[in-house]
Order: sequence, then C-alpha cells, then structure tokens
Amino acid sequence: MKIYRGGYLALLLMALLTSGCLDSLKGGLNSVQGNFKRELGTSAYYKMDNKQEAYSYFKEAAAYGDAEGQYLLGLMDLEGDGVTRNTETGLAWIKKAAEQDYTPAQNKLGFLYLSGRHGVKKDLHKSINYLTEAAEKGEMNAMLALGMVYSNYSTPRNYELAASWYSKAREKGAGIPAEVTDPQFLKKGARNKIDHKLVKDVQVQLQLLGYNPGVADGLSGRKTDEAVRRFQSDKHLPVDGKITQALLNELKKTSGQR
Repeated sequence: MKIYRGGYLALLLMALLTSGCLDSLKGGLNSVQGNFKRELGTSAYYKMDNKQEAYSYFKEAAAYGDAEGQYLLGLMDLEGDGVTRNTETGLAWIKKAAEQDYTPAQNKLGFLYLSGRHGVKKDLHKSINYLTEAAEKGEMNAMLALGMVYSNYSTPRNYELAASWYSKAREKGAGIPAEVTDPQFLKKGARNKIDHKLVKDVQVQLQLLGYNPGVADGLSGRKTDEAVRRFQSDKHLPVDGKITQALLNELKKTSGQR
C-alpha cells in the first residue's frame, strides 16, 4: 500500500479544496470579522463620539462584506458625518448593502432617489424599486412612501396600489386615517395631505424643541425616527418611534403651542 507523502494534513487540505469547504470557512470567518469590526465602529461612534475611528472600523467591516457596516459607512460618506462628504462613494456603499438584501439600505435608497437629497439625482423608477423591496419586508415608512408615490407622482396614478400600501402601513401602526385605504377617496383628490403633513408637522415641532430630526420634508427617515425616540424617552412615553396625532399633540404641548 502506498502512503501519500504529504501526510494527513495535506490530504485534509486537498479534500477541503476539492469540496469547497474552504470557501465556506473563509466566508464564515469574513462574516465574524466584519461583525466584530462593525461593533467596534458602533461603539466608537455612539459611546466614544469618535467618528474618525468609527469610520475606520466601518470601512474594515465593509471590506469584509458586512452589509450593515457597508450601510453605516455609506451614510457617513453621504452625509459628511465626521468625514468629507462624498455622494458617489456613499451611494456605492449603500448600494452594496442593498445588494445583500439589507432592508435599511433599500429603504434609504428609495428615499434618496425620491427626494434627491445629498446630491443624489432624483429617479422615480429606482425609488419605487428600492421602496418596494423594503416595503415587502415590512418597512412601514417605505409603505407610506409608496402610497404617496402611486397617488401623487407615478404616471399614470395608481390609486388601487396606493391604497393597498397605505392599508398595509396602517396595519403596521402608522397613524393615518382609514379613508386613505380606499382608492376612491384618493382618486377624488384628498390624496396625500394625510400622513406626510403629519410627519412634516412633527418634524417642525421636533426642530423647535432642539431634537434635530433633519429637514422638515414630510418624509420620515433615520434622523426623524431617532429624534422621535429621544423625545418619547425624555417625556417617559412608550418609545416606539411612531408618528401619530397624539405625538404631535404632545410635542405642541411641550413647545407651548396649541
């Protein structure tokens, strides 16, 4: 009987190579490394307020293929958050995260292409595609945006689809009236004064109280959500981030308005 001169280790290595197990092992290690680097970045950003260090860690996490790390890195580039603003690079990293089916990235791209903020060129078709991907995974803000798009901006208008997305958002807890789930109600012209006016009013009140919700554009994003949660926490309210008429009333009460 012939004995393979490379020994058992060489035989094992050859078996792994031919079976593809090494690729799987490498992917697993990359995932662990990416997650670790991202957690370090998150700690540096939120606990130590060291954005340069956070950016460095997010960049390492992104290089390992960590979707959340790619998304956070993209946000910092896109918004110029602690670094020089770079729309092209930021958009590219967020797209990489979206390609990995990362819902926050898909949602963010949908709103970016809808609003044209941060130097991103408006593109309704791309916006609808990304918002739909996020909405189908249960993202409520994407559902609301699709309701707005299909009842106001799409050509032709699609009130049935708009009402369907509003209905799903309402089921998720969005503070919108039942009427907007009726296509005929939307078609008659009441359309979108609804939730988006409410969001804008809430954003204005949050700005007055110093909670920095971002631009008061009627579109609820990450900054608005964080501002709502901070206000709810400060007022000892249930911290759920939901924008409702009751929230607006509480904000006006706090700011001294009626």
